[in-house]
Amino acid sequence: GSPDKRPAPRLETMRHAGQLGVPFTSGILIGIGETRAERIDSFLALRDLHEEFGHIQEIIVQNFRAKEDTKMKDAPEPSLDDLLWTIAVARLVFGPEMNIQAPPNLSYELYPRLVAAGLNDWGGVSPVTPDHVNPEAPWPHLEDLRQNTAACGKALTQRLAVYPAYALDGDRWLDEQMRAPVLRAIDSEGFAREEAWSPGIAMDVPKAYERLLERHDASPAESATGVDTHEMLLPLSREVRSQERQNPYPGGEGKTPSGPIAAILDRQAAGETLAEADITRLFRARGDDFFAICEAADALRRKVNGDTVTYVVNRNINYTNICYFKCQFCAFSKGKLTENLRGQPYDLGLDEIVRRSREAWERGGTEVCMQGGIHPEYTGETYLAICKAVKDALPEMHVHAFSPLEVYQGAQTLGIGLHEFLTRLKAAGLGTLPGTAAEVLDDTVRATLCPDKLNTAQWFEVMDAAHAVGFRTTSTIMYGHIDGPENWARHLVGLRDAQARTGGFTEFVPLPFVHMEAPIYLKGRARKGPTFREAVLMHAVARLALHPHITNIQVSWVKMGPEGVKACLNAGCNDLGGTLMNESITRAAGTEHGQELPPAEMERIITSIGRTPKQRSTTYGEPPAAQVARSYEAPEMEPIVLTPVKKYARTAREQAKAEANLVRV
Repeated sequence: GSPDKRPAPRLETMRHAGQLGVPFTSGILIGIGETRAERIDSFLALRDLHEEFGHIQEIIVQNFRAKEDTKMKDAPEPSLDDLLWTIAVARLVFGPEMNIQAPPNLSYELYPRLVAAGLNDWGGVSPVTPDHVNPEAPWPHLEDLRQNTAACGKALTQRLAVYPAYALDGDRWLDEQMRAPVLRAIDSEGFAREEAWSPGIAMDVPKAYERLLERHDASPAESATGVDTHEMLLPLSREVRSQERQNPYPGGEGKTPSGPIAAILDRQAAGETLAEADITRLFRARGDDFFAICEAADALRRKVNGDTVTYVVNRNINYTNICYFKCQFCAFSKGKLTENLRGQPYDLGLDEIVRRSREAWERGGTEVCMQGGIHPEYTGETYLAICKAVKDALPEMHVHAFSPLEVYQGAQTLGIGLHEFLTRLKAAGLGTLPGTAAEVLDDTVRATLCPDKLNTAQWFEVMDAAHAVGFRTTSTIMYGHIDGPENWARHLVGLRDAQARTGGFTEFVPLPFVHMEAPIYLKGRARKGPTFREAVLMHAVARLALHPHITNIQVSWVKMGPEGVKACLNAGCNDLGGTLMNESITRAAGTEHGQELPPAEMERIITSIGRTPKQRSTTYGEPPAAQVARSYEAPEMEPIVLTPVKKYARTAREQAKAEANLVRV
């Protein structure tokens, strides 16, 4: 009864779409007089197109519903078995990667059987408009659909009209004008970004994750009085963890992880080392799987670290923001092409660095954390002079300074090896090194994110050399931009292997990408940082994947904010980092969380979730008692006045000298 609906022009239209790289939706309507063989013929014709161009996003299997005032008003509708058979055949014909859809309002509400037949998508479900073609069949309520999907062992996840694989490959599949809007609307897997939350933005934890904040190891009153709640805890065992997982959260009865996630968690609890594929799978967790991972990570934290949450009283000193490297994520550094970004270029003298260090000591600080841009006129002697100046003035101050890039650059400018330069830094008073400049330790990401920076092998080369000289260092990741679960897993495996070699890392510090002022975001080529789910998972998965090699997992209050900190402390974290006093790099990127979190505020956050706060030294030892006492009575800092550097080189000769000092890696 539809003689003008000819297959050939339809297939030709889809062929043109494939040639033009347009993601396309197709499928079949069943129960209108066709045979099963004709359904298969339709699938094969569509598969031929998809194999040639790769542009068919989904196959919809829609079951006919009889309508009044049509020729087929009395025609029999296809049975459930007929629908299930067709979904299963579609899955077999198109394979595991294709999205197979059946509308839930037309599908007899037997969700488990539909999913078991091979379906993985419910199509468009509107909370505000009816199905105009089938008004007698209302859309299911989204919460009902979520619960029914969960009953099938799956997590209901929102997508865009463009499917994840196509959204993530925007250069191929999206018009140029759509690439930035789509990037800003997706998460690391290409699904819809359902949260307004982003790192550095002052807002509450998304409602879906509030139950993370409801889990307490002890009451705040107990922690405040110094009761050691660790002694009251039962030893962790697989049996205990298994029992906890059946109901690990208030109001979470019946919340259990899926089979694959439960298997990974059980293997980790039994002492197995997680493979890269396991870690990747954990990073993709949603729904109940997400909460199960957080619970497992926090149980492991409880076993390894007890209920104490540590922090260090320190001051950040970023001695210059002038940098000739072109890292696409950085809103802090100022080179000739970035003067339009936030702030003016500056370069602190040794006297100002010492003044700030002395002020930090007077306020109870035990550490100065010093890093800066790669100034074209800096050499290794510059870094040696900075160390010596601070240690001459303040012998007891711990100097935690110089990223692996600065170390690599400093050694190159002096024409000496890493081991010799690091030995000289140690003699000059350097105490430990920050494990920054890591970003994501996967060169497929670094090729775009920071192409002229250290590559992955060179970063590990510096860290191995530092550990061989006797330095302890931190380790970091900066994530949530153009990266994803596979890259994060590769990063963690690399750190775990390095720690097994050297034992030199003190902690792991996840640093979520703050997007607001970052060049790569402003160019429309990066996401809006990780989602809240991804940010919490980074901390929880790190706890599980790095065990037993790295035992301290730190959360960044500057990027996560106070409520985000609490969630991460309930998902495997045991350290809150430093009070900072003058944080400037993340503020340059646009964070709204301030530049200092004094000890009293640190401890208020920690005790609010029933944990015991404790000040530590940089290397997780005991800080001097006098400094601890000072930190609670810290005077106000003097206002900082910077004299901007208007020009980096005034003459051609000076410019040539600057370029000669710049070692491009």
